[in-house]
Amino acid sequence: MVIQLSCHDHPRIVARITEHIYGENGNILTLKQHVEPEENLYFMRVVVDDNSLGDSKSRCIKKLEKECAALNANLNIFDNTVPLKMAIFVTKEAAPLHDLLIKQGNLIVKSPLSSVTTII
Repeated sequence: MVIQLSCHDHPRIVARITEHIYGENGNILTLKQHVEPEENLYFMRVVVDDNSLGDSKSRCIKKLEKECAALNANLNIFDNTVPLKMAIFVTKEAAPLHDLLIKQGNLIVKSPLSSVTTII
């Protein structure tokens, strides 16, 4: 499960969110955060091991939704086991695509394109 949230920055956001994941025995695989100081905006992305949540996943999501409402935060939750549909447009040179694939590692996606068309 991938959790993304954004809101105005203030103390204890990380603690408030991770407390609900911990309370449902969730294992956090990665947690990244960023603050835009000029706009006082906070962004967080958390990847949680679905297997660690087991049957409590829906309960955890409800708790996160309630907490984010209290924080006045925008919340998005994604199922990272479902491949995303994606197309990548790059130049003729292989370097940009190569950089993307090397930096990203394994992309779990479905391409909506059945064939590749080169437009000059």
